[in-house]
Amino acid sequence: MNAPVNSGEFHIAGDPAALESWPVWPSTAFDYAALLAQAETSLARREQAYPEWIRKGLIAGDAAEADIAAWRLLVAEWRWIVREEGELPPPASIHARRAAVDLSIERIEAEARRRHSAELADQAALLHGLRWHLARTDGLIPRVHRMAAITRLLRADAANFIERKAA
Repeated sequence: MNAPVNSGEFHIAGDPAALESWPVWPSTAFDYAALLAQAETSLARREQAYPEWIRKGLIAGDAAEADIAAWRLLVAEWRWIVREEGELPPPASIHARRAAVDLSIERIEAEARRRHSAELADQAALLHGLRWHLARTDGLIPRVHRMAAITRLLRADAANFIERKAA
């Protein structure tokens, strides 16, 4: 996996009639299965580590609960997108989901400053992919939800066409 691409804009020099810029995205943004796996792993790590962190005073209990709740929503969101399972999280939870991913990115970057590894780079790339989707919204709804819904409709139409053709 590659390191994330900065989510700024790339400017093209030359002909003013040419496209001057376009948005870029993290290299992992469209690896939906990997994004789901990262969300599930992030949740599992927190559920395992936070009780001990709370006992040691490394994190407040309410902060741990809020972070775990946000990661549960992220897992539910990506299971809906990838596996067509469950329900989407409430739109108003987007701020908590963004904050959870931002905190995770901060932690990964701090760890990477202490020790660099391919595993940390991969995790960071996936977290940037999750965050990228949370930043592209229509109101409080990530656009990836609409794209997943369209994909579901196309799959259903294709299945209906195949059934009619076979009959």
